[in-house]
Amino acid sequence: MEEQRTFRVRVVDTLIDDEPQQRGGRLFTTTRRVDAIRASIGEMHEIYWWDKQNAGWRSIDELQNPVDEDIVFQAVKQKGLQGPALAFEQLLLQAGIEPRSVVLQKIAYRFASQKLAVTTPDQEKYLYETAESLPGTTTAADILNETHLSVNGPLSEETPPYLLSAVNEDGQHLVVKMLLDSQHMPELSIVADIFSGVRDRGVRGLVVPRASSIRQHIGQSNVSVLIMPRMLMSMDRCPMYPASALKNAIENVRAGISFLHTKDWVHMDIKLDNIVVDSTQALLTDYGAAVRRGDLVQQATLQWFPAGWGIIGEPAFFCYDMHLLLVALLVHCHKYNGRWQDKLMEHKHISLQKIKVAVSELGDRDLKSVAEDLMVASIVPDADISFACEKVKELVESAKASDGKYLIGYLKFLS
Repeated sequence: MEEQRTFRVRVVDTLIDDEPQQRGGRLFTTTRRVDAIRASIGEMHEIYWWDKQNAGWRSIDELQNPVDEDIVFQAVKQKGLQGPALAFEQLLLQAGIEPRSVVLQKIAYRFASQKLAVTTPDQEKYLYETAESLPGTTTAADILNETHLSVNGPLSEETPPYLLSAVNEDGQHLVVKMLLDSQHMPELSIVADIFSGVRDRGVRGLVVPRASSIRQHIGQSNVSVLIMPRMLMSMDRCPMYPASALKNAIENVRAGISFLHTKDWVHMDIKLDNIVVDSTQALLTDYGAAVRRGDLVQQATLQWFPAGWGIIGEPAFFCYDMHLLLVALLVHCHKYNGRWQDKLMEHKHISLQKIKVAVSELGDRDLKSVAEDLMVASIVPDADISFACEKVKELVESAKASDGKYLIGYLKFLS
């Protein structure tokens, strides 16, 4: 087997005539054969090497085997040619990013399939910044020292790239969620408030993350860490549950939702993707969209709500979580026959009339009873109505102009 050597290459748009700098360009590793070097740099480049004796650049075609390991190369992008690597770097430049080799290596290793799917500068920028934010060896060592976790990641190419696979010193498999200040920091304060005083994982029906004190600067973002148990899979990927198992899973998640409501939080993003399961339990996770009851909703999947409900920019209520859990139940019941959209939606939104029909058609008596309870809790929410009435009274008495949006939202809900 031929010995591997490290060479330096500067990738440019046009040939630069000056002598290469000692540290200029990128490092790549290959054998000392010309054909191996050409393959490593890429077919979409014209490759030149610095001839020290004559102090000039010469074509790689004039280079003899084996190649001097101190040689420096210059790779000129061929105009008019498009290949995956060249197109990828061109999109980076269009996005205003000067790529770093360490980040490109992360993309090649972690996001091979996403890289092939990138077609616009915005997509390219998101992928590059995501890869840049993944922990390098220094951050991974800090996580290990702080939490006694060994991290790798992401979990898979199908999951968000900020979710990393981890294992603790007892061999328990966990998930580490990297919280970028620019994207996820509200979630850290939400989790801290919801689970203050909760020890270990002692809440039925909820994934209880614990926040680490790690604060690292990675790429362009500051990062904190959430640590969660790793479950078998999301319910969206599960085989069809038998009626009794589905009833138990929904009741389990409803217990978790009830806990959130005792803390005065509305989850606002209950769906099969956010319900994770193992062989014994179903747990609700992902609190990034959560909002305090009565505060204005910042994000929601609008197709899960009837078209006239508005939701975004209006006050949050507990009944929204019950509605979303009912929809998740019915989607699971019908997704395997490919008919759940026809059964539940109208004009790209959930239809309350279709929901009522779908509940009435459930064959299992106990599961139907659970669904009926959820429907009542979402359509006739006594606690939310009382809450809204009190808020309207308070806002009318205070008569603050800044409260107008809340007042309109409460009145719309009551109507």
